[in-house]
Amino acid sequence: MISSAEEVFEILLKKWKDEQSLIVAVLTGADWVANVMGAVSECSAEAVQLGGPITGLMLSFGSATRFEYEDPREAPEWLRGDTEFKYVCCVGITFSDGRRCALCETTEHLPIQNIEATS
Repeated sequence: MISSAEEVFEILLKKWKDEQSLIVAVLTGADWVANVMGAVSECSAEAVQLGGPITGLMLSFGSATRFEYEDPREAPEWLRGDTEFKYVCCVGITFSDGRRCALCETTEHLPIQNIEATS
């Protein structure tokens, strides 16, 4: 059970960074959705930075109010329709203003040269 930013960092983010896992971040607001794909280039209990060949994301956990670990069968309903990637696991994050983010580890990995190019 993951219930804090510290647990997300200790259990998932460090592993994802070490393994160069491809992460899909899906962010939702009241009337928008954004998707970012990349590898964890920097991480701490306060924030995570994803970097890919084209896009990047810095996500602060400062206003996060809830963290939930989900295996692929428990992926958020708004993510289940995405069949392009197979997910290993996700962590769902809810923020105080109602925004949500799912950080999902895929079964894919980025080539090392792409990760180095974004660091």
